[in-house]
Parts: sequence; C-alpha cells; structure tokens
Amino acid sequence: MSAKLHALLTGLSHTDFLARTESILLTMSNNPLFPEPYPEPFPSLANLKEVTDRYRELFHAASNGDRVKISQRNLVRTEAEQKFLCFASYITTKAGNDTYMLLSTGFDVRERATRSTNAAPLVAPLNVTVKHGELSGVLVIKASRQASAGSYDLQITEGDVSVEENWKPIGIYIHCSRIEVKDLEPGKKYTFRLRGIGAHGPGPWSAPVSLICM
Repeated sequence: MSAKLHALLTGLSHTDFLARTESILLTMSNNPLFPEPYPEPFPSLANLKEVTDRYRELFHAASNGDRVKISQRNLVRTEAEQKFLCFASYITTKAGNDTYMLLSTGFDVRERATRSTNAAPLVAPLNVTVKHGELSGVLVIKASRQASAGSYDLQITEGDVSVEENWKPIGIYIHCSRIEVKDLEPGKKYTFRLRGIGAHGPGPWSAPVSLICM
C-alpha cells in the first residue's frame, strides 16, 4: 500500500475546518521537507495564514447567528478551500510516493492501492469553451477532463494575451466540466486559459478563449 493526500476540506464542519487548516499551518511552518519559497501558482504559507486568520475572525463573528457575518464567513471559507487545495497539489507533486513527507504536512493521509507512477506528462486541456451564465456578470468555462490531472488552474485577462504579466489567477478547481466565474463587468471582453496540475506539476496552458460578458 502507498499513501494518498486527502486534500478536500469541503465536507468538514466549520469548527473542524478551522482546526485542520490551523494544524496544516503549524506543521508546515519551518518544515524542512517543504522549504519556501514555493513555485507559482501555489500559495505561500503567508497567503494561507492570511486567509485562515480572516476565516477565524468571521467564524467567531458569525457565532451569534448574524446573517451578514455568516455569508462573509462562507465566502472566505470557499476562498480558503481553493487555496489549501492548490497548496495540496504542490505537496502531492513534491512528495510523490514518500509517505513520510505526506504525513509531515498536517493534511489527512490515507492508504491506497499502489499504482504505477509513470503517468504521462499533461498536455494542454482540450475543448475549452466559455459561455454566458444564467445571470448577468457570470461566465462559464468548460473543458474535457484530463485523466492525469488532480486539479485545474484557471487564469483571466482583459488585456493582450501575449503579455504574460496581464494574466491573473482565478483559482484552482477539482473539476473542469463547469467553472463559474462571477462578478464580471457586463460589456467587457474577458479571456481565459486553463491548465491541468498532476503528478509532474502544472501542464501547458490551453489556447485562450474569449467572450464579452452580458
């Protein structure tokens, strides 16, 4: 048997989520097996601590049932889940099949049947499309699933797609069958690109896809 990092934190209660993220930060602080800085697009420990601190503050503020604070807490939790999922992708890539390294991270580690580690490097995602969502200010990105990808990295730009500095990260997602991007400005043209993240790290970017938001 080998070990697998269980990176999903979505099924945890708010109390357990806060405890798990704080445990990860504690065990990763000055962890010699995963020295900083981490390569892009993975978040730094400072990034993870910042979003965890905001979540902790709203977690306590929402304890009296304040609906506004509950909504804010839930939004920050979603942001935190995406950042910790992205961080877990880096850990998985760095550790490979080293169970000791995985156990040193604070994430949940589970046994799995040993499989071949000779996964082919990722290619650029295929059939990437962007369409209007059901609501104004929402665009929906879709792509064909990649068997070797554990997650997907999505970026956006309003400028020249050939200028690397124009691209901004949106988030890391588990699935690519439907990714909603919200709070966009109607009448503006947005361009997106997608890449898979697997055992060999991030793959190449897809061809850019563009659409004017409605």
